[in-house]
Amino acid sequence: MAGDYSRKTFDQEKHYSGVLMQQGRVQLDADWNEQLAIQQYRTETETTDLVGATGVPKNNDGFKIGLSGPGSRLTIAAGRLYVEGLLCELSQDVTYFQQPCYPAPSIAYFQRQLGSPPTSPPDAGQLTLQDGSYLVYLDAWQREINFRDDPHIQEVALGEADTTTRLQTVWQVRLVKVTAGSGAPDCQSAFPEWDQLIAPPTGKLNVQTKRNTNPKDPCALPPTSGFRRLENQLYRVEVQQGDNRTVGTFKWSRDDASVETRIEAIDGANLVVADLGRDSVLGFANGQWVEIVDETATLTSRPNALFQIAAIDVDKQAITLNSSADALKANQNLKLRRWDQAAAALAMKPAGAVGDWIDLEDGIQVAFTEGSYHPGDYWTFAARTATGEVEWPPFAIPNDAPLPQLPAGTKHHYCRLALVQALSGVVTLQDCRKLFPSLTEITADDVQFNNTACQLPQAQTVQQAIEQLCQNQQGHCTLTASPGPGWEAVFDKIKEGQDAQICFKVGDYVLSKPVKISHKGHLKLIGGGPGTRILAPRLEVGLVFESCASVLVQDLYAEASNALKPILAGVSQLNGVLTFLSCPTVEVEHVKLQCGPGAVRTATCLTVRNEHKTPGSVRIRRCDLQVGHQQQGILLVNVTTALVENNTLRASSTRQLNLSSVVADKQQRAGLRQLLFSKAVLNASKGGSHNAEITVGDQRLSFKTLSPLRKAWQQLLTANPPLPNAAPADLQTHIKKLANRLLVDEVFRKTVPAFNQAIASLATQTQQVAAQGITVGGRTAQDIRVLNNTIVGSLQGVHVGLSHEQANHEDVDQAEAVTIAGNTIDVVLLPTASKQDRHGIFVGNCKSLLIENNNIRLNRLPDTDNFLIDGIRVWGNLGERLMITKNYVASADGNQKRSFVVGIHVEPLADKPRNAQWVVMWNMAPSKQTTVIARNGTLNVVGTNTP
Repeated sequence: MAGDYSRKTFDQEKHYSGVLMQQGRVQLDADWNEQLAIQQYRTETETTDLVGATGVPKNNDGFKIGLSGPGSRLTIAAGRLYVEGLLCELSQDVTYFQQPCYPAPSIAYFQRQLGSPPTSPPDAGQLTLQDGSYLVYLDAWQREINFRDDPHIQEVALGEADTTTRLQTVWQVRLVKVTAGSGAPDCQSAFPEWDQLIAPPTGKLNVQTKRNTNPKDPCALPPTSGFRRLENQLYRVEVQQGDNRTVGTFKWSRDDASVETRIEAIDGANLVVADLGRDSVLGFANGQWVEIVDETATLTSRPNALFQIAAIDVDKQAITLNSSADALKANQNLKLRRWDQAAAALAMKPAGAVGDWIDLEDGIQVAFTEGSYHPGDYWTFAARTATGEVEWPPFAIPNDAPLPQLPAGTKHHYCRLALVQALSGVVTLQDCRKLFPSLTEITADDVQFNNTACQLPQAQTVQQAIEQLCQNQQGHCTLTASPGPGWEAVFDKIKEGQDAQICFKVGDYVLSKPVKISHKGHLKLIGGGPGTRILAPRLEVGLVFESCASVLVQDLYAEASNALKPILAGVSQLNGVLTFLSCPTVEVEHVKLQCGPGAVRTATCLTVRNEHKTPGSVRIRRCDLQVGHQQQGILLVNVTTALVENNTLRASSTRQLNLSSVVADKQQRAGLRQLLFSKAVLNASKGGSHNAEITVGDQRLSFKTLSPLRKAWQQLLTANPPLPNAAPADLQTHIKKLANRLLVDEVFRKTVPAFNQAIASLATQTQQVAAQGITVGGRTAQDIRVLNNTIVGSLQGVHVGLSHEQANHEDVDQAEAVTIAGNTIDVVLLPTASKQDRHGIFVGNCKSLLIENNNIRLNRLPDTDNFLIDGIRVWGNLGERLMITKNYVASADGNQKRSFVVGIHVEPLADKPRNAQWVVMWNMAPSKQTTVIARNGTLNVVGTNTP
């Protein structure tokens, strides 16, 4: 895109820092455009010096590449990124195929799972990458936008005058298949394909004016010498076809390609345009060469072919071309741009030409050097009648020794975002972005470390060096694990009962089956941070520690993607990516874990399980857990002491479940069925909670259903009637069977569009939800502290409860002391959760309890307004101390009618012990129905708000 400018004067080599206005002088566009160029150069240079060639702020996930859904559905996270000083922004998460400035993303590297060619537009959920390594990279540049691209630029108060243009930053996320050298490729590896991609053009343009070298009168300027036009011009020379000058072509304009109009319609070779130009000079005429410009061609740097004007109808504002343009009529933002050469695109090196110089017009000549050229590369130069010369380095008058110049634009900026590797349908990803902190948040993690002298393994920052020095003081690494096949054999080197410290290098540690580490001594597993990745792509469980004296896991990432079926042989309970069985002491710090989704709760991110007669102690601090849909974050069973502190647990958004997976589980299916049909009453009076009614013979059945299905039920029953003379109970059974059939039989469901649409809407949630965040259970617990954790997107936040099947009701399991304080809990209520436990905090059977300063918010998804749910619930046999204070329990959207039904619910099963203190005070709990409920005991309620 180009504008109507007089000339472009910015020259970096002159080191100007500003443009100064003088009084009473003519104002020129070139002066103020140079001021913008000076400021832009300063901003980009300064940003590059501070951030580096590329950088992403640490406090956002800008342009983080992810993998979502089956196959290789690439996602791009919202945020900011700087590339060579240019600011790129994305306001919301998108997929590779939804990029705002990439209208036709390449699908060259994708194939369908069955091997057939990809569709267009591609179905991202069905696509997989071909086996190989790929760099995901960012290509960013700036383009000019005028009022034809953005009508809001015009000022209607001035009669929609054409005043200014705008600079727009454009970016695209692309892929390039790369060939790795020896060893496993990483983000820093050299790739010839990448070097070729980012290589700038090397071809140059030279410009001169043709002069009469033998004038008859040396004191007179011959009419054929120098620039001979009567008006000053700004010429633009632009590459039409790239590669080299032997095959390359170009086009040119004497008005910086600014003569253009909007195309209103295309019918074959006939165009209807918005206008025919300002006048005969800045307009369109027969015989001129024009280009149809559209958004796709502009954003993909693939210019369309040139057309020649065959005729013009002034009255109809119509232009007839020399050939049909129907192939472009469906494209967006169609414009017609005039070029001034006398033929189609010109050859950079005409066949049979003597020398390199090519005549443009009126004494101006251009020449192209050997080198590479890209479509869209351009040069501009001013031609002035006052001097008869062109403004071209070295800007001499006369300019007898012009110097060839590289293109003025378009300058592209590149950076690596991720390295993706695909093998037999399994896709792994390395984040290649470089993160930088704000100046006020710089830590030792952000300062690079010169490792030449110390040679600490994998130490790249001051923080990593400090941590490794601390580890060395405590004892050197007994064993070192390295990425690659068979890495898990490192555990076989530890004898039974032997202590060991295993140091993991940065890299991917892939598992094809769970690894069980049994009967060892005191173990320490130390990774290199999130770059140390234990990956179990088809498993529920990654590492299982059994009967070890103690286990410390620190500074690594572990992921198990399959929660659909249990895999650990002989163990039927919930297992985690990291599972600890009968280990007296377990510590997990600075660890990031992720488990996969399932229709029902079958897996956790982290499980610690002991026998109740030999409980153990647990400490889990500063960990980041991504919990799969309907799965559990932390599960602790039979622990003496537990400290769960400063962790973040979030429902993972990496993979969704389809409807068939959801209804395969009986509990999930029952929840969906209850939304379709519930609270049935025969021949009920009008009103109540019923919103639907069906009639079969002389029987009238009222019930509750989804609003869009109120009338659809009668139509469904008419098409699928019960047996004649069916009893009322048989009628309800028949309807339940129809509801079940609608859920499980896809063919039947599609015959009833209203039900098909409603059920699909229910099963496909806008967000995934974890079943539980932090759970402590079993028969034994002494000191349990759950402090300052953040739990986001969970049906249950914190659950602490001891119990077992017992013949004697006096034999009750009770936790000694439980403290739940300072936690932020975001509860999400699913429409399928009508049969599931749900609450913010639950504690059952406890001698001493403190629930303090927790922030609990409830998000009700559609069709859950009538679900019962408590914010804080305390139940069972309670001891002498019960204090619930300074908590905030409310709806996330501030609507009290969508909040918890009961804010704080205390239900003792036995009388209050003598001298006990049970107090609920100073809480804020605006609830849908009741703020505080207390039964079977004396509960002091002080300063707690009511609805």
